[in-house]
Amino acid sequence: MIIAVDFDNTIARTTFPEIHGEIAGAIGALNNFQCAGHTVILWTCREGKYLDEAVRWLAERGFTPDCVNCHSEKQLTEWGTDPRKVGADIYIDDRNALCKIDWKRLEQFVKEKSEIERLTL
Repeated sequence: MIIAVDFDNTIARTTFPEIHGEIAGAIGALNNFQCAGHTVILWTCREGKYLDEAVRWLAERGFTPDCVNCHSEKQLTEWGTDPRKVGADIYIDDRNALCKIDWKRLEQFVKEKSEIERLTL
């Protein structure tokens, strides 16, 4: 699966542009997604030096996204085009959460969704 994840107040606690710390469990969950074979796209409004700071901050904590604000090579090959909207199976963003993001619960959701997709192929 392809998972697009926002940075500000989703992976890290921030008061833009300052980064204050990790949202509990975020980095571990993102690494677990990649280890399970999922593609993780950093999907953020950050640009320029602020984007560079976020990517560096993630790397310092042991996480490197597969893509940053763009599609994976697999998607580009499959689609034969490079649309503006980042395509994903799951979008994780504090703006679409009805309550505080629970990374453990998200990990369970991704695991269950992956199992269901494997069974239906």
